[in-house]
Amino acid sequence: METEQLIPPLQQTYLYFRLTREPRNATRLTEFILTVFKISFCSLGLWGHQSWNYIPRILFMVVCVYQVVYQLHIDFTGCPNFDCRRFMQNLTDNDTLRKDDVATGNALFSIVSLAAVISYLIFIGCFFVARRKDSALVSPSESMMVDINKTDAILLFLAFVFVIATFMGLGASFYKIPATNQIRDPFTIAVVTGTGAQFLVHWASINTCHVFAVSSSTIGTFAQDALRRIQDVQIKTLDDVIRIHEDLCTVVFNTVSAYSVWFVLHWFTYGAGVVVAVIYTEEEVISRTKYHTQMPEFVFLGLLFVSVLYLFVFPCVCAARITSNCAGKITDAKNNTPH
Repeated sequence: METEQLIPPLQQTYLYFRLTREPRNATRLTEFILTVFKISFCSLGLWGHQSWNYIPRILFMVVCVYQVVYQLHIDFTGCPNFDCRRFMQNLTDNDTLRKDDVATGNALFSIVSLAAVISYLIFIGCFFVARRKDSALVSPSESMMVDINKTDAILLFLAFVFVIATFMGLGASFYKIPATNQIRDPFTIAVVTGTGAQFLVHWASINTCHVFAVSSSTIGTFAQDALRRIQDVQIKTLDDVIRIHEDLCTVVFNTVSAYSVWFVLHWFTYGAGVVVAVIYTEEEVISRTKYHTQMPEFVFLGLLFVSVLYLFVFPCVCAARITSNCAGKITDAKNNTPH
C-alpha cells in the first residue's frame, strides 16, 4: 500500500505548515488589531517586500542620519566628554539645571539614540537576508494576516498600547522639564527637531521589536502545525515525520539566522542603555535635594527607564518563546513518532 505524502511539493518550506490548517475566524477585534499594526508597520516600511516599502524606509533613514548628526553635534561641540554644563549655560541661566550628573545623562541619551538607529537600519537589512530564506520573516504582512493566532495578537496589541502610553507620557513630561521650557530662541528649532527625530527613531526601534514578535509567534504556529500534521495523518512512516521535523528546523533556523545580527546588536546597545539608565537614576535620586529636582524630571526619567527596559527585555521574551514553543512541540512529536 502506498503511504500518503505528508508534504506535497511547494515552493517555500514554510508554506507546508499551512496545509490543512483550519481557516482563522476573523472578528472585529482581530481586524482592528491587524489594521493598527498594518498602519504602524507600513509607516516604517516594515510591512513586506512590496516596492512602496522603500519610500518610508528611505524617509526614516534620512531621519536617522539627521538624528545622528544632531546627537554628534551635542556630544562633540556642546558637550565635550559628555559634559553638557557649558552647553546648558547657553540655554538657561538657572544654576540648578547644570547638574553634576549631566555627563551620565548625556551618555545615556547618546547610547539609546545610537541603539535606535542601529536597530532600525540593521533590521531593514534583515528583510533582504530573509527574502532569500525559507523564513517566517519573508512577509510580516502575510504572517499577520494568516499565521499569528488570536491570543498572541491580543497580547502584542496590549504591549503596543502600553508602549504607546509610555511614549506619549515620555514626550509630555519632556516638555514639562524646566530646562526644556527655558531654551532660548536660537536653539529652539535645533532642539525641537533633533528631539523629535530621536522620538521617531525610537518609535521605529519599538516597531522592529514588534515585527520580531510577529515572527516569533508565527514560529510557534508553525510548530503547532507540524505537530498537527504528524498527529492527523492516518498512515505515516518515520521518514514522513523526520521530513516534517527537518522542515520545521529549516524555518526556525533561517528565521533565527536572519535576525541574529539585529538581535545581538539591539540587545547589546539597549542593554548598555539600561545599565547607564540605572546609574543615572541613582545619581538623580541622590542629588534631588541639592538641585531641587522637580516631579516632571522624575516622571521623565522613570518613563525613559521603562522604555529602554522594554526595548531590552521584549526581544528576549520573544526569543525565549521560540525556544519554548519548538521544544514543547518537538517533545510531543517524539511521542507520536512510530517506532
